[in-house]
Amino acid sequence: MIGCARPATPEGLARYVFHDVRFGGRSRVAVNRDRAAMLRADLTLPSGNSDQFAGDAQWTAAWSSIGRATLPHDIVVAANTGIHLHGA
Repeated sequence: MIGCARPATPEGLARYVFHDVRFGGRSRVAVNRDRAAMLRADLTLPSGNSDQFAGDAQWTAAWSSIGRATLPHDIVVAANTGIHLHGA
């Protein structure tokens, strides 16, 4: 039949597998009643378990900044920007 997938077998999948390890941190840069800014960084180290659908084969790193401002009439405006790198 066209488009039929074979059922997964228990031998091909492990019950428990080790996933990627992720480290992250964030820091408030500026905070007052009407404005706030924050920096965030994440680093992911691969487990190599991509054949078990439990991880990636390469590292990733991400940095972002997030800002928020409260305008008159309690209108809140927020924005973020950042970069996400993935190993080759």
